[in-house]
Amino acid sequence: MKESEAAELLAIASGFDRRQSDRLTTRSWALALSLAGVEYQPAQDAIIAHFVGPLADQYLTVAHVVNAARVSVRGTVGQIAADVRSARGRGLVPSDWSERVPVPADVLARLSDLREVERSLVPDLLAVGGDVGDVGRRP
Repeated sequence: MKESEAAELLAIASGFDRRQSDRLTTRSWALALSLAGVEYQPAQDAIIAHFVGPLADQYLTVAHVVNAARVSVRGTVGQIAADVRSARGRGLVPSDWSERVPVPADVLARLSDLREVERSLVPDLLAVGGDVGDVGRRP
């Protein structure tokens, strides 16, 4: 994400909570959103949703934006079902969680982190002759 885009996002947030941001804050947000792979439009949508939703009384952080943006881009029926199956398998949601109901943002963020770790393990697993399907399975 460009710093100019992060500045626009912070300006939108300041319209709701009167926050003051400087160049360091803008750069930090740009770096964090870039690292998380969050694009401008999902981030803007997340900011607006934050201030009109049940979390409106909480101070908006970059983590709120990242988590909400991840949820918004994982919205197809197939992605929701895959997330639920993955979360069930890891014990992050109850075993009776419907595949039609998206997992909460904190669970989705945890799944994303776990998937990144698992992807990083694949080359090592293949080097020792393992099966990629074994990654992330409990013994």
